[in-house]
Amino acid sequence: MKQITFLVRKNTWAVILSAIVFSFIVPSAGSYLKPYLNLLLGILMFLSCLDLNPQEIIKSLGDFKTLLLTTIIVYLISPTIIYLLKDYFSPEIFLGLIIAAALPAGRSAVFLSNIYGGVPVKALVSTSISNIISPIMVPLLVWFFAHTTLHLDPVAMGTNIVWMVVLPLIVAYFFGKTTHGQQLNTYSPPLSTIIVFLIILGIISPIKNIIIQNPQLTLILLAVVSFLVIINFFLGFLLKKDFPSRITYGISCSYKNYTLGTLLSLSLFTPLVALPSIIYTIVNNILLIPLQFFFNHSPSPSHQSHKIKNLIFLALSLITTYILATSPAFHQFVVNFSQSFGLLSVFIAGMMFASTFTITIGGLILLNLSSVIAPLPLISFAILGAVLTDILIFKLISHSVTSQVIPVFAKINHKSHLYKLLHTPYFSWSLSILGILIIASPLPDELGISLLGLSQIRPIRFFLITFFSHAIGISSLILAGKII
Repeated sequence: MKQITFLVRKNTWAVILSAIVFSFIVPSAGSYLKPYLNLLLGILMFLSCLDLNPQEIIKSLGDFKTLLLTTIIVYLISPTIIYLLKDYFSPEIFLGLIIAAALPAGRSAVFLSNIYGGVPVKALVSTSISNIISPIMVPLLVWFFAHTTLHLDPVAMGTNIVWMVVLPLIVAYFFGKTTHGQQLNTYSPPLSTIIVFLIILGIISPIKNIIIQNPQLTLILLAVVSFLVIINFFLGFLLKKDFPSRITYGISCSYKNYTLGTLLSLSLFTPLVALPSIIYTIVNNILLIPLQFFFNHSPSPSHQSHKIKNLIFLALSLITTYILATSPAFHQFVVNFSQSFGLLSVFIAGMMFASTFTITIGGLILLNLSSVIAPLPLISFAILGAVLTDILIFKLISHSVTSQVIPVFAKINHKSHLYKLLHTPYFSWSLSILGILIIASPLPDELGISLLGLSQIRPIRFFLITFFSHAIGISSLILAGKII
């Protein structure tokens, strides 16, 4: 059973990706599941709470500052950004985005926190508070930002929360103390992953036609919603200093209750208003895939496993880039996107340029944008996007790099020449220089950032280094594109 649990934790990303793909291939299966979504969410909550400690819940409730900040991030950050972009959307899409952005945290965050090395009890408390106040907050925010009235039944929503959160929690607490409960808890990860698969299938499949009928709008919304989800995640991630709490609040702040958003939009408005909530469904789950590779707390796989995984992702990235580079439709999409969002499109392309597996796609987008945007603003905003990605990666990998490098240092003989070399100021200086060269080159930024992290570099110096390194790299790319 331990091997099955390990495989599930390690390959949750594959289950999520399969659910999204399967939703489009066999939509009829998801249509049958739609009436049972609330039941599946309740079962997921039950399985996630089998080993919860009530004292930990009380302790989490006492952290008023974090709970307040989490609530603010969940409810205010994304609607405010969407409001600033109001002029770029049609009234229906703007309303749909506001509804989706104003949704409470998703209850699946409890299970996801457990999978990604977080603290499920903290996710339970923060998401429960978010959902309890949702009958007030969602209509209020939609009215404030979109001047549209939503009529939500607080009694019905309260009953929903009792059946899907409170009751499963109480039953799980008492049943979890029994022998059968403890046995069931060992099967919880694989069972919960299957349920997540069914939930994704049940949400996307019935409304996949809306996505297919609006391909260009879907791509634009995918970019915008991805930006919103990433911002929310990192704001939540920065609330705490210890890694388990960081990943917990990162997921709790970014993973939305998209089931509620889809049902509200479809029942009260046109199907087009529901499109942003559907996109949230896809983005929330797709972004869990790279998240697992950043925060894989399962026992370390072999070097060969890492090598194979990285080669697969690199191959997929190159194949995708080749397909897009030879597609006139992609060039037209980039041009249309830049006309709609201006320098925001450059900023997003710059963010992609700084990551190993999206550098080729980001570079391709920048080359396409160079034909419609002047070089100076193009390079400037691309640099800012790349620097933001580097800062986020630095925050993400500093924990894992330290945990992996310390055991290596511990095995080095303290009397050896290597040990003496590592403790000289030249070692830190040389790491910084090597990190700068790697970031400026087409090599993976993650490697250069890791070296800078090991050199104990100050934040302001890290910012300046990444800024000028990307200035060299991106300027060289744009110049080469103009010459060729």
